[in-house]
Amino acid sequence: MKQLLIGSGSRTVKDLSLDGNHKFENVVRLDINADHKPDVVHDLRVHPLPFFDNEFDEIHAYEVLEHLAYQGDFGFFFNEFSEYARILKPGGRFFASVPAMTSPWLWGDP
Repeated sequence: MKQLLIGSGSRTVKDLSLDGNHKFENVVRLDINADHKPDVVHDLRVHPLPFFDNEFDEIHAYEVLEHLAYQGDFGFFFNEFSEYARILKPGGRFFASVPAMTSPWLWGDP
């Protein structure tokens, strides 16, 4: 099992899982900010992502996707999600969260 945590910040636990296990195992942490000491420093707006095809069993993205492009830039999001599909193994899982409908930040990001 190999997992990718994008926009990791200082996060060390999973917010979402299918089996109730909220511990990362064999995780690669990616963030744009080197101060968080991620395994990979990379800007998610730059494609291709710096990973091999079919590299990860799981991708986790918590409260980061809404920061990647301008509202309405659907072309970017198609490219971004194509990258996630490329680096996920067949049958891999993508876990993500974005601001809730009741969040005051809902319309502040794309």
